[in-house]
Amino acid sequence: MKIRIAITAVRGRKISRALSLVALVVLFSLVALADRREVPPDLQIKLAAKVAAYDRNMPKRVSAKAVVLIVQKDTDAQGQRLARRIQASLEKRSKFAGVPSSVEFHTYQGPKPLAALIRNRKIAMAYFAGNFEHDTVAISAALSGLSVLTVTSELAAVRG
Repeated sequence: MKIRIAITAVRGRKISRALSLVALVVLFSLVALADRREVPPDLQIKLAAKVAAYDRNMPKRVSAKAVVLIVQKDTDAQGQRLARRIQASLEKRSKFAGVPSSVEFHTYQGPKPLAALIRNRKIAMAYFAGNFEHDTVAISAALSGLSVLTVTSELAAVRG
């Protein structure tokens, strides 16, 4: 009887180690895949342009030219690199929302100045380059009632 218990305990440890090893392999695979989930800027802009084509309010915001605003933070180097890549992707396209487009940069200084800029310049789309996760609620409140397409690559900043 004691022999069986000892054998069962050894098998249990082997199974436990094997399961732990499998769990580690799966975990590291998920981490590796998470790093590859980044959508290339060209594809992001292509998809945003398709969404803009179906935006019923877009014709009210654009007439002869669609103004695309790239919002970045001066403290976010990664966001600034992304902003330049998004700008290059936008400049490759001859049209955005069916009309010629221009790209403007805005260094984020708070939700109210951003909302005023979007309202005054009749911005067609605001692309948030970088991490705006902690500013999402304030930006959403400031943009409430404004007609603007907002886009970000940061999943954490998207709220329902």
